[in-house]
Amino acid sequence: MQIAIHGKQLSAGQFFRKTVCYIPRHAAAAVRKQLQYAAKQREQRALLALMRSEGKGTARTEKLMRRRLAALLREAAAQVPYYRQFPFLAAADTDNCIELLKKLPVTDKAFVREHEDSLRNAVLYHDAYPTWGHTGATTGKPLSFPTSYVAEDTHQRALYQYMTGMDFTDIVRHPFGIVTFCGTRPLLNGSEDEAIKAHIYWKSEPADAFYGTLDFCSFYESDDCLPYYVRKLNEIQPLVIRGYSNAILSLARFAAASGTLAFRPKAVYVTSEYCPLSAMQEISRGLDCPVFGQYGQVEGSFFGWTAPNSDVYYLSPFYGYAEVLDDQGNPVEEGETGHLVVTGFGNRVQPWIRYDSGDMVQYGGREGGVLCLSGLKGRGKDFIYDADMQRIPLVGFMDIHYLKCHPHIRQYQIQQDEPGAVLFRLVKTSSWTQEDEDEIHSAFARKHLRVSFAYVDSIPLTAGGKVLLTVQHIKAAQADDAACCD
Repeated sequence: MQIAIHGKQLSAGQFFRKTVCYIPRHAAAAVRKQLQYAAKQREQRALLALMRSEGKGTARTEKLMRRRLAALLREAAAQVPYYRQFPFLAAADTDNCIELLKKLPVTDKAFVREHEDSLRNAVLYHDAYPTWGHTGATTGKPLSFPTSYVAEDTHQRALYQYMTGMDFTDIVRHPFGIVTFCGTRPLLNGSEDEAIKAHIYWKSEPADAFYGTLDFCSFYESDDCLPYYVRKLNEIQPLVIRGYSNAILSLARFAAASGTLAFRPKAVYVTSEYCPLSAMQEISRGLDCPVFGQYGQVEGSFFGWTAPNSDVYYLSPFYGYAEVLDDQGNPVEEGETGHLVVTGFGNRVQPWIRYDSGDMVQYGGREGGVLCLSGLKGRGKDFIYDADMQRIPLVGFMDIHYLKCHPHIRQYQIQQDEPGAVLFRLVKTSSWTQEDEDEIHSAFARKHLRVSFAYVDSIPLTAGGKVLLTVQHIKAAQADDAACCD
C-alpha cells in the first residue's frame, strides 16, 4: 500500500512512522489497527491464490517466509532464555535464516515439559497470561502452554473462501453456516442423560466464526441415533460440515444408505484425525459435495490444506517453516517418509522452534516456501513391532482403505500387546466374509506378524471423541532398549 504526503509516495510503514508523532494517541491506535487490517487482507488474498494454484509458491512467498523466520530467530535470541545460548541467531536475516535454524536442536513434547519456563518469551509472558492451549488428551501426556495465534484468523478465512467460493462474512451470516462433528457432549437442562433421552445429540456453542455454533457429538453415531442427526441437519442446512473424519464418514455412509439427507452442503472439511483418500471420496459421494483436508495441531506451528478430494497437503509459508527429517535428523529425499519438524511464526509468547510434531509424513518437495506433503503416514505412535522389536509404520505397509475388504469394514482398530502379534478389532458389515479375514491375515503375514480378530459392535472412542488407529501397549522405551542391545 502506498500513501501520498506532500507529493511523496510513502509505504504504509513509512507513513505510520512519520505521522504517529503528530496525531493524538487514540488516532494513532486507529491508524495502526487499519494498517494491521490491510496487512491481513493482503495475506488472505495471497493465501487464497496459493490454495487455488494447488500450493505453487513464488519467490515473493518465500521471501516473506524467510523474513518471518529471521524475525522469530532474532527475537528468540534476545528474549527467550533457552535460545540465548545461541548468540548467532541475533544475526539472522533472509539470506541465512534457514541455515542458522538447522544449527538448533530438534525439540519434542518431552523436551518442552522439561524446559517450559526457559522456552517462554521473558518479555511477553507473565504469570497471569490469559490465553492457554492444551494438547495430549489422546496420549495420556497432557501439555499446557501460553498461546498467541496471530495467523489463525487469516488462514481460516482463506480456507473457507477457497472451499465454498463465498466471502467468509456471507458464510457466518447464515445462522448455522458451519457445524462441527467432535467430542463435545450434548446437554439438556445441564444433563447429558436428559439430552440422550430426548434424542438431542448436539450442543449449541457460543458464536464462533470458524468452528460454528452447533457441535454434533461423535459418541452416539449408531444406526439408531443417526436419523436424529440427519433430521437436525435437514432442519438447519449448514453450508460447511467440519470435524472428525470418522464421525463425518459415519454420517456419509448413513446418508448414502438411507437417502434421507435433504440438502447439499457446499463443502466438508475434515480435520483432527487421519483421513485417507478413499474415505474422502466416500464422504464426498455420501454427502454429494467436495471434501477438503485441513492439517494442523493445537500448538499452532503449521497450517495445511488440500485440494478438493485430495490427500496431498500443502503447508502455508505464512504460518511457519517445516522440515521432514529422518531418525538421525537429516532431511529426507522427495518421496521418502520422515518426521514433520515445524517452526511456527504465530506463537511469540512460547515459540515452537524445530519442534517434532509427532507425525510421520511423506515429503513431496518444496516450491516458493510451500512444503508439499504427498502423504500423511500417521502419528509416531502408529507403529507396530515385529518379533525382533523392529518398528513398522502401520499406515505405511497396511492401509485398510486400499484392500479389497475395505467396503465390508465400518471401523477398525489395531492393538498390540506383544512383539510380533496384533489384535485386529473390527466392526464388520453384513457382507464380511472369510476371504476378507484371509486378506488381512496375508497383509500382516508379509511382515511376519500374527493377527487375531475381535468382532465388536463399536470401537471405543477417546475422551475427546476420536478413534485411535492403534492401541500400543509396548512401551517405546522397551523398543529403544532392544535397539541398543543389537
